[in-house]
Amino acid sequence: MRRVVIILAALVGSISASAQTTMEQFLAAVEAGNPTLQAAGEMASAEAYSARIANNLSDPHVGYEYGWNVPSESGTEQGLSVSQEFDFPTAYINRGRVAEGRVAAAESDLRALRAEILLEAQLGYMEYVTLDRTLQLKRERADHSERAAEIFTRMANSGEVSLPDLSKARHAAIAAREAVVMTQMELADKGAALRAMTGGEQVLPTDYTAQLVEPMEQMLDTYLTSDPSLLSAKSREEAATAELKVEKNMALPKLSVGFTAKQGSGGNRVNAISSGISIPIFSSRATVKRAAAEQRAASAEVRAVEVECRTRLEALYEQMAIIGESQQVLREMVDDGYPQMLTRLLESGQIGAVEYFSELGSYYDAQESLLRLNFEADKVAAEINKIYL
Repeated sequence: MRRVVIILAALVGSISASAQTTMEQFLAAVEAGNPTLQAAGEMASAEAYSARIANNLSDPHVGYEYGWNVPSESGTEQGLSVSQEFDFPTAYINRGRVAEGRVAAAESDLRALRAEILLEAQLGYMEYVTLDRTLQLKRERADHSERAAEIFTRMANSGEVSLPDLSKARHAAIAAREAVVMTQMELADKGAALRAMTGGEQVLPTDYTAQLVEPMEQMLDTYLTSDPSLLSAKSREEAATAELKVEKNMALPKLSVGFTAKQGSGGNRVNAISSGISIPIFSSRATVKRAAAEQRAASAEVRAVEVECRTRLEALYEQMAIIGESQQVLREMVDDGYPQMLTRLLESGQIGAVEYFSELGSYYDAQESLLRLNFEADKVAAEINKIYL
């Protein structure tokens, strides 16, 4: 019977281990199934098609004419005409550059959104793991509190402690167990949020490895050359520059060519080739000035994104330094064997209920603070390394 129990426990353990989701598996599931990312991908494709459509030729014009002479005895005439209008030739070259810039901007925007969603997924995963570790601490605290309540019950029965001390111990045990339940509920909510990011796939986070961070200047160089948001702004600047050239081209005359064939009732036939020019007196009014203003705005946006990138990285590295100092202080204050020592002091009667629960609470508060600081440090590192997602 004991052998069967051991085998069943091993099977359950292996199934549980196989069901766990690593960080890499989770991010892959998010990238494959996240509804927001899928919708953004389709919108990027639509934007690419829209950008290329703008460089199409105008549609040809086909006309039919039927005329009758006066007096009617002189017969009738029928005619078919086909004409095509063209912009100034360089307009098509510059429109192609506009399309390339817009397509590149759309692709960079999609990469930026992908990085943001994957970063959010990373932080959610790490927060779940941190909360799970917090739950373990709260369970330990509840176990110690319940064990202390049992000790106080025995001591109260023998008259060693008063009823108020016993009541305090029981209330502390109840509060500690309630904190466990509340944390379990919060953990369930976090798990649901992670499943939503994958499109509904089951997620059971396990541990993760803290990320290493490169020096500030090295990371800044990487961002200034590879950041999708900055690349998108530069692509929009290139598109705006090409758009300005297009508007200047559109202020030049348009050309048109056509062919006309006429047939009279007397059998006479006339073929004609036509050509024309359209002078954009009214349609191009202020369009060049508008395009120039948009080009200046796009250039200013590039500079703004570069400044934001630099200042954001500086702030993250400052935060990391501050968190690192606090982590070191807390690590020196935390002694893993402190709860057991408190229990021995309590059983020997050297401390009472007030001292015991005050010290126990301080110990676990420090442990939870250290967990939160570790999470904040990992969070900052993930935000800095977002460029590699």
